[in-house]
Amino acid sequence: MSDPAYRITDFFNKLGKYKSYEEFSVFMRQYWYVWTIICLIGVIMIVINVIMIVYFHRRRRPFRQSEYFKQNIESSRTKTIMVPEKVKENLLAQEASDDTNSQFAMDALIANNKYRALHNCPPLKYSSNLAKIAQSWADTLGKMQKLQHSPTHWRRFNNSVLGENLCYLFNSRLTGEKMMDIWYAESKAHNFSLDKQVDSQNFTQMIWRNSREVGFGRVKGTNGDWWYGVAIYMPSGNVVGHFAENVPPVSL
Repeated sequence: MSDPAYRITDFFNKLGKYKSYEEFSVFMRQYWYVWTIICLIGVIMIVINVIMIVYFHRRRRPFRQSEYFKQNIESSRTKTIMVPEKVKENLLAQEASDDTNSQFAMDALIANNKYRALHNCPPLKYSSNLAKIAQSWADTLGKMQKLQHSPTHWRRFNNSVLGENLCYLFNSRLTGEKMMDIWYAESKAHNFSLDKQVDSQNFTQMIWRNSREVGFGRVKGTNGDWWYGVAIYMPSGNVVGHFAENVPPVSL
């Protein structure tokens, strides 16, 4: 049978079944070419493995201590950077401004909630998103040097217009507590038996029971004499027809 497939199958069937050295010698002579093929395959596999080991070894970047030191050790050392005095002054001023504005917002929130508690209204939660809107409009007022409400599209959030209170103070630093005192002073002119009133809209908004969140902003005007303050409320207050349930008188 000259079929190669049959010869190979026959080789493996007879492998290990010889009973004497003579049978083994006959088996080796009869299937010498199969042994040759097996040996060649083994040699080829060894050569391929050696080539792959050499190839990947050469491609791997060798570790260099000096390189590691430069990238990791030296970079972790404290570096002295020379900052121009003008830049340093601006950085310190910005840092001080951030700190004082945080204190301003905290004082404003505490004062606002203190007044709301007098009317048995729930406390407001501070919102950083509303604070950004408030600060943006406060900055605009400081450049305009006048007090006016922002356009409705400016304070639109989640498809609703936000409530907005404004104030200014001349030649005196505007604190969060002062701002709330100014707005709450309008309560003296408010008639709790009536609906919306022009002279007390800041007061009614800061007390509005249905408002849940607030953000604050302030700025010193460009001329240096006036301070401008802004509060943004969500949901908005001063809704016609809903004053009685949202602006109750002082709770005794």
